[in-house]
This record gives sequence, C-alpha cells and structure tokens, in this order.
Amino acid sequence: MSRIFRVSFLIALFMMTCFAFAVGERPTVSFYVSPHGDDQSEGTRDNPVKTPNRALELARAVLSDAKREIVFLDGFYEFDKPIVLGARDYEYTFRAENRGKAILSAAMKVTEWRPDPTDKRLIVADLPFSTSANSLYALIVGDRLADLSSFPDGKNIVCPAKLGDGKNFHNLPYDPKSFPKGFDISSLDIASVWVVVPQEWASTRSYIATNNVAGNSFILKSRTNMAIGNYNNGFRLYNSRLGLTRPGRWMFEQTTGRIVYYPRPGETAENLNASISRVQTIFDLRGTPDCTIDGFVIEGCFDPFSNPHYSNNPLSAAISGKFAARLAVRNCEIRNCRGGGVYMLKADHSTVENCHIHHVGGQGVYFIDGGAGFCKVLGNHIHNAAGGAYVQIARTEVIGNRIHNVGRSAITLWSNFSVIASNILHDAMLSSRDGGALYGAYDYTIIKDNILKYSHNSSWPALYADEGSQHSVFTGNHIEGVFWPTHMHQTYGIVVSNNTFKFNGAMRWSFQGGTHNYFTDNNIYTTKPITSDKYIVNCSEWARNNVYVKDKSSGYKFKGSVTLPRVKASVAEGFIVPFTQAFDKTGAPPVIDGSRGSGEYPINWLKWNRLNSDSEGFADHGTQPGVNLVYSHDGTNLYINAHYGFAKFTSYPAYRNFGEIWGVHDGIKFYFGEQAEITVFWNGKTVVKGADLQLGEGNCKLKDRGWWNGISVELRLPIAALGIEGNVRGQSLKFNAQSYNADHDMYRFLFPRSASGEVRTGKLIFPVEDVKEIK
Repeated sequence: MSRIFRVSFLIALFMMTCFAFAVGERPTVSFYVSPHGDDQSEGTRDNPVKTPNRALELARAVLSDAKREIVFLDGFYEFDKPIVLGARDYEYTFRAENRGKAILSAAMKVTEWRPDPTDKRLIVADLPFSTSANSLYALIVGDRLADLSSFPDGKNIVCPAKLGDGKNFHNLPYDPKSFPKGFDISSLDIASVWVVVPQEWASTRSYIATNNVAGNSFILKSRTNMAIGNYNNGFRLYNSRLGLTRPGRWMFEQTTGRIVYYPRPGETAENLNASISRVQTIFDLRGTPDCTIDGFVIEGCFDPFSNPHYSNNPLSAAISGKFAARLAVRNCEIRNCRGGGVYMLKADHSTVENCHIHHVGGQGVYFIDGGAGFCKVLGNHIHNAAGGAYVQIARTEVIGNRIHNVGRSAITLWSNFSVIASNILHDAMLSSRDGGALYGAYDYTIIKDNILKYSHNSSWPALYADEGSQHSVFTGNHIEGVFWPTHMHQTYGIVVSNNTFKFNGAMRWSFQGGTHNYFTDNNIYTTKPITSDKYIVNCSEWARNNVYVKDKSSGYKFKGSVTLPRVKASVAEGFIVPFTQAFDKTGAPPVIDGSRGSGEYPINWLKWNRLNSDSEGFADHGTQPGVNLVYSHDGTNLYINAHYGFAKFTSYPAYRNFGEIWGVHDGIKFYFGEQAEITVFWNGKTVVKGADLQLGEGNCKLKDRGWWNGISVELRLPIAALGIEGNVRGQSLKFNAQSYNADHDMYRFLFPRSASGEVRTGKLIFPVEDVKEIK
C-alpha cells in the first residue's frame, strides 16, 4: 500500500470519527491482525497486518477520541517481545475474532533433537537462544507442559536439625545418605540446579554458590526467608539430572545451553513437537487505563528467577498490569506458563472473568499490594497451578470460580469489605505449608455459599482466617472431607454460622488466640458425639450446632443440638515476683526505657502474664489488642513491664486512640489495693492516685515499637510507697491490671472482676528465697 493511500485512509478515519463524535456517539476504530497478514497493509478485515505491534502503531496514529480495537483473526502467533502499553494508551480493546481461535505463544520451536550420549533414556537439543540464569523456562511438548526436573520424589532431602544459633541464612547442610547410592555429590551441576527450601509460611528459591562437599552443605546465593532449621522440612533440588527419573520431565543445562528431556512413550527425537518459552509476558500494561483483553489462548511464558514487583520488568504472568485502572480480562485461556496467569499491581476497578487458567507455575489470578480496590474475580476455572486466586486488595468480589488441584491455597485473601461467594474449591494445599482452601487476613468480609471438598487427607484447614481477621462472617458454606474445617487465628468478632461440615472422623474447630468469635447453628456430620472441644477456648459462643453421627449402616442419625459452655476465668492466688541481686555484669541498675521484653531485660523476669479476663469474668485468651505483663524487683523497687499490642495480628493497622480520658482513649491501669492506682495513656500522660509517687522519666518510660509491635511501658516503683516496709521477702502486694481499647470498647483484666463488677485484686508475692532461674 502506497504512503499516499495510507495517509488518505487515516484522514478518512479521522473524518468518520469526528462525525460520530458530533452526533454524540463514541465510535470504535478497529485494526485487524493475522499470522498471514502484511505489516504494509492498512489493517482492515480484508487486509490485516501481520504483527500486533504494527496494529498498535496504526491505532496510536488515529487522531480522534475514538475507542481503539485490535482484532486477532484465527491462527497461531509467535511472540519475540510483548505488547507494551503505557499510561497514554487508554480505551484499547484486544480481542480474538473467534474466542479461543487466536493462540498467542511466548514459546519458540525446539528442533534437531538427538539421543543423549551419556544416558540412553534421554534426548537433548540446543536451546534456540542464549540461556539466562534469571529465567525459568517452560517446555511445552505437544500441548502439555513438561514437568521440570525435581529431586527427590516424595520426601525432601534430609536437612540436619541442629543448624546453629538462628542466624544462619546461607549454609544449607545435607545428609549424603539422601542422595542415590553411588552418586558423586561433587559432580552436581550447580550452574544449573537450584534449591527450594520450604519453611513456615513461604519457600526460598536459591541458586547454589558453593557445594561444600567436605562440610556436607550448600552455600546459597540468596538468603532464606527465615533462619535455616526453623520449621525444618528439608529441601528439594530442581533442574538437575538427579530429578530426571520418569518420562515427561526435563531440565536445561546452563553450561552447555542444552535441553535434556525424558520422552514419554511414543515420543522420539524424530517426532518430538516441542517449544520453549522466550518471552516473559504477552501483555505488559503499565499505568494503562480502560483496557480490555478478550478471548485469547495465551501460552508459553517464562518466569524470571528473581522478579521484585516494583522492578522495571513486567510481573511474572502471561498478562501483567502495573497500576492499570479498569483493566478487564475476559474469556481467555492461559496455559503452560512457568509464571502465573493474570497479575495486577495496585489494581483499580479491574476484573478477571470467565477465564480458564491451568498448568501455570504461579498464581492463577493475583491482585498485588493493594490499590483502589473494587475489583472482581468472577466465574473463572483455575487448576494445576501453584495457587488459585490471590487477592491482596480491599473491596473485591471473588464469586462463582472453580479452583482445584493447586499447590497453595485455593483463595488467598488479604482484604477487607469483600465478598467471597459461590466458589467451588477442592484439593488445595497439595505442596505448600501454612494455608488452606480459603486463607488469609480479612476484615468485614462475607464468605458465603462456597463448596469446599477434599479428595485427599489435608493437614491444613479449609476455612482459615489468619493474622487477626475481624468482623467477618462465614455462612452457607459446605465443607467436606477435611478433619480441620475451620481455623480462626487471633481473630476478633468472627461469626461461623449455618454452615455444613462433614468428615469421616473427629473434627477440629479452632479459635486460637481469638476474641468474641461465634460458632453457632451449624450442621456437623461426624463419627462420634460432640461433648467437649478443647480447641474452642477462644470462642465466645459454641451453640445450637446440630450434630449427626454416622452409624454402622453408613447413614447419619441426628444426635441433637449441642451447646458447649464457656469457661469462667479463675482467680489465681498471685504471681511470684522473682528476686535478683545483680542487674547486669557491672552491677548497675537497669535503665527504664520501655523497650525490653522478657528475654532482653537484665532482670530475672517471670514468664509473661496475660490480661485475659473480660468484663463479665469469662476467660478470654485472645491476643490482640491486649496486654502482657512481667515483673521483677531488687528489694527496694518493683519493676513492671507492660507490652500493649494494638494490631500486630490484623491485615491492616488498627487505629490508636491517643488521649487522656479513661474509657475514651487507649491505656492501662495498675491497681495496688488501697495504696495506689496508676493510669498510663499511650500519649505519655500518667495519672497517679493514692500513693506519694512522682513518676518522672526515670521511673516511667514509654516506647512505641511501631504498629506491628505495639507499645511498651516500664515502671520502677518504690516498694515502700506501695505499703511494704523493711525486708520484702515473704510479703505480698495487692495487685491487678486493666487495659482499655477504644476501637472495640474492650476492657481486659489480669484478675477477673467480682460478681458485683468491682475490681478485684490478686497478689504479687515476693519469695522468701531468691529465684535463680525461671524456665
């Protein structure tokens, strides 16, 4: 097409869009792409261009406010670079003319396979491009994602338990007996292989810097997420010949630039149809508003070995949206990728809808690190992925999805004011630790009418509200095939009601460290009657739950509506205040600075005591917000350290109510019988009643340790001013403590109040003999 014709064509488009705008309509200008097109064409349906980036150039040249549409005709598209859109590219639609008929591939054909000269089971081929140590490739054989080599199968490599002082993050010991008999560990190709170290809530992926054969350990290039040996689960080697133990597995050798593959039955070097990823993502959107991606098949993207979210690279997914507003991904199939499916950083009113995402190495859908919210994950089918839907954003709807066969949680939620409803979830947590079918920290969220089923015996909960989730409701859900249907960890105001739980064995409902949680009006199908449950100590009400017990005929019979009683707080005789002569190596008295905990202060502290009685006298073992206390003395002064945790275990920081009015602002009171009452507010104001005490900085100190760690206050009080004179040994002091949190209008006591509501005092007891060691 001549340059004159091309200019005339664009002018005609401009005039047409101006006319449409004049009559009040927003027109759409369409450009067409085909694998058989010509980039010298004008991009019409009859004369399409060949490459998407050429179509994008034509669309950007339209001099009007028209919406722009790039339509992919049926066919297979090989990409050597992604489609990149910026903040100026607004209101673009990319769609397949026929859903599922335009295949966008980030992979490149691999040819000239040949037998491996060192192992007759295997075949090899040269990588069609230079290898990169920062790339985790995907090998697609036929239409299937090949399994990356991993060793060993089953249990991980043994990692000796005694690994140092908790400061070891690089030296990873191994047991030589964990490797095959006769294997020379010094021959391990550490230029190619990397390790995965599973720990408590995350796994570390690292290359090996040095194989210390004499010391039976690897020196890792990257720091592990926690000290090696914590939650010791051993480790696994990836991309090693050790893991080529069965057909369908492969690896790539960094040193030789070769792909090594173990063929499946019927596959040979002559007939193998394989391709390997060379592009990280297909759509790379950066600050792009109002973009729609619709109807594609996307496959073959690689995953960078290390890719921080805020780097200059796209996110590790087939579709990457950074700071993209109103991005909609619909009707797409994303498959056979080493990274994830659809990732959005700081999303805003964005949607992933009716997509099929499978056989990917990351999350299916991932909203990362907050954003404006108001996002939706609707009607998707996600399976054979590292995780399902990871929603790290508020005001989001996750509705009508089917998620199964995922290594991590099916739905991970770090959110508030969200709705999780009518999802079908099964077989989650197949390879990871610390999660569940529906896991996360979520406030003011409703979890409704979801079906969670397990075909395997999972050791992790189905419904798992973690890290102080608050004011969320679980109702209408059906949980089947898991012994641990609910785990509410350090939560506040959670309601679990009108759900159905079914398992062929005893079940565990846990409310660990929770406050004001309710488990009521549920239907429970189990194998024996429920008369008590040690895991509901932090549940304010466990009531009216209908229990059905399985009999020998495999049917269930109704055994009644069960209510388990709450536990009253007990009044202890008192707490021993340990005695110590020396405060530190120099014999100097301690400095009151508010910062020290039980293991750091150079006083022989007693163990922590918790303010865990509520205003009605019931035991409330919840953790946040609340206070822990420790005590000590030197014969002259009494030392008290009170640590107040505001919101350590919530998904977002709680408000701190600073001020000087008790019952309105947060604070803590210390009662010493009739002798004294000391009130400390978190703005530093201290009020003393009764005793002749002057609490300057040398005797009272606050330390704000951040929203995660809370505030500590330390007091140094002359014992004589509290009513004890002379030798304190063998004597006792009346004592109680009370905290107030305004966010929840919540009072907590060390010793429960009397039946009439008066503050009751226990005792601080000074022992006759020195307490040398407290364990």
